Amino acid sequence: MDKGFEQIGALVEKVGLDTALRLVAGWGGRTLYVPGSHDKQLVLISFFIGETGARKLYESCGGQTITIPSLDLKHYSVRADVIRLTQYAVPIGLTASLTGVTRERVKQILREYPGAVEECGNNTAALVRYISREFRLQGREA
Repeated sequence: MDKGFEQIGALVEKVGLDTALRLVAGWGGRTLYVPGSHDKQLVLISFFIGETGARKLYESCGGQTITIPSLDLKHYSVRADVIRLTQYAVPIGLTASLTGVTRERVKQILREYPGAVEECGNNTAALVRYISREFRLQGREA
């Protein structure tokens, strides 16, 4: 499994999904000191992740410096875009231009995920899940 997904899973267990996603969006890839007592910094954090999220963070990580995982989902997004454009019969050259990859990379993606269009159709979230699952099944990093 992708290391970023493992780290986000651990964070979700501590603070819940909504708070974890807000932390990743705001501080992904950085460290964050969580005060050991309720102080101004915790109040500031609550503006970004909400009072409930700040309370959960304080209760689970108070007094610690934590590393917020960074999730670079661009590689999943490009694959999903290539597959979705293919579903609409967009030519390979135009698909390459629109997604910022080479024609050869478009062909490679289509060879790697031959069942994606049939299984997921036009649902981008389903395509990203499909691609992620295929990487885990193949034991590869994204």
